[in-house]
Amino acid sequence: MKFKADDLWKRGRYGDAEELDRLTIEVAHLKLGPEHVYTLKLKGDLAASIFGQGRLEEAEKLESEVVQMMREKLGEYDKETLQFMGNLSCTYRSRGKWKLATELGKEVVWSAGHVLGWDHPDTLTHMLNLAKTYALQHQWAATRVLLAHVSDMRTKLFGRRDKQTLRALAVQARTLQEQGDWEEAEELAKFSDVLGLRKSTLGEEHRDTLHSKMFSAWLYSQKGRYKEAETTLDLQRLTHMRRFYEEPHPATASTKAHLAQARSFQYRFVEAERLFHEALDEMESALGPNHPEKLDCLASLADLRVRQQRWTEAISLYKEILAARKELLGERHQQTIFATMDLARVYTKRRDFSEAEKLFNLVFESRKLYLGSENPLTLDAVSSIAWLRTWQSRWNDAANLYKTVLVAREKAHGYQHPDTVDSMEDLASVYVKLSNFSAANDLYKQALTLRTEVFGESDPKTLNT
Repeated sequence: MKFKADDLWKRGRYGDAEELDRLTIEVAHLKLGPEHVYTLKLKGDLAASIFGQGRLEEAEKLESEVVQMMREKLGEYDKETLQFMGNLSCTYRSRGKWKLATELGKEVVWSAGHVLGWDHPDTLTHMLNLAKTYALQHQWAATRVLLAHVSDMRTKLFGRRDKQTLRALAVQARTLQEQGDWEEAEELAKFSDVLGLRKSTLGEEHRDTLHSKMFSAWLYSQKGRYKEAETTLDLQRLTHMRRFYEEPHPATASTKAHLAQARSFQYRFVEAERLFHEALDEMESALGPNHPEKLDCLASLADLRVRQQRWTEAISLYKEILAARKELLGERHQQTIFATMDLARVYTKRRDFSEAEKLFNLVFESRKLYLGSENPLTLDAVSSIAWLRTWQSRWNDAANLYKTVLVAREKAHGYQHPDTVDSMEDLASVYVKLSNFSAANDLYKQALTLRTEVFGESDPKTLNT
C-alpha cells in the first residue's frame, strides 16, 4: 500500500493517496505502535497528501506533531527529521506565516548543509524552499544568492531537465522579473525555455507545467498582452487543475484570479467580477480571511473597481488590504508600502489630493530611510509624486521630479532599461504641457527608438509611444 500511495501522490492524486496513507497508518499502529519511527514517517506522508489538497491548517497541525516526535526519536540533525521540518516550513509559507517559515527554513538549510553537505540534493531542495520564502517577502539579495547556487548545482548534477532544476529556474525567472532586471525579450526567452522544458519533460497537463502557464499568463497581463494571457490561461486549464485538486484549493482559486485579471484588463468586467468573487470565496475557505494570496486577489478586485471608476468601493477595499498588511507584516514591510501606494493612487484619481499627498510622502520617506534614495522602489515613489503633480497641473514641479528620476534611473540601469524609457516618456508628456515641444519631441523619438530596439515594433508600449 505504501508504494501505491507514493505513486498516487507523485501523480497528483492526493485524495486517493490520503486514503491509502490512512490505511497504512492503521496497520503500522497495530504492528509497531503510534510512536514508532516508521509510523511517524507515514504520518508525515499523510500530512503531505493533506497539504496537496489545500487543507493547510490540518497539514500544519499534523506536521508539527511529527516534527516534534521525530526530533525526540532521531534528533534534529537526522535526514528524515530535516525533511519533515522542511515540509512544515513550506506549510508555514503557504499559510502566510512568513516569519515562522523563514526561521525554520534557515534552521533546516544550515543543518542539512553541515550534515549532508552544501551540494547534496536534499540541501538544494531546502535552499530552494527558503528562496521562495525570501522572494515572497521581497528579500531579493538573499533570494538571488540561494537561487544561483541551487540552479548552478542542480544543472551540473542532474541537467536542465530535472524537475527541481526547472522549479529553481522558474523561481529565478520570476524573481528577476519582479526586480525589473531584464528587458522583456530576454526575460520571456528564458521563461519560455523553462516552460518548454517542463512541457517536454513533465507533460502538458502536469501540475508544474500548469503552474508555469499561470505565471506566463500573469506575465503577459503585466506587459499588456492580454489576449495571449487569456489564451495561455483559459477555463480549460481550470478543468485540468481540478483533476489534481479537490475544491476549494488554493491552486484552482489562484488560476481563477489570474484569469479574472486578464478579463479585467480587457474590460470584460462582468466576467472578471464573477471570477474574482469565486476565487476570493475559495481562498477564504482554503487559506483563511487574511492570507497574502487572498489579499493579492482582493487588490486585483480593487483595481477592477478603479477601472469601473467606482472610487468609494475601491478605496474601501484598499483600506481593508492596507489594514490587513499592517497587522500581518508591519508598517515597514514593502507589501504594506505597496498597499499604501495603491490607496494613494485612487485618492489621486478621485481628486482627493490632500490625502494622496500624505500617503505618497509617507511611502517616499519610508523607502528613502530603509532602502536608500537611489533604490528603484524609492525612485518609483518620487515618480508617483511627480504623477500627482500632473493631476494638480503643477507642471514645473512635475518636470523637476521626473528629471531627477530619469537621471537616477539612467545612472542605475542604463538608458535602455524599461523604467528609464518610461521616465523619458513621462518627462516628455510634461514638456508638452509646458509648450516645450522641441524637448518633448526629442525625448519621444529617443524613447520610440529604444522601445523598438529592445521590445520590437509590435509591443503595446512601442505602439503607444
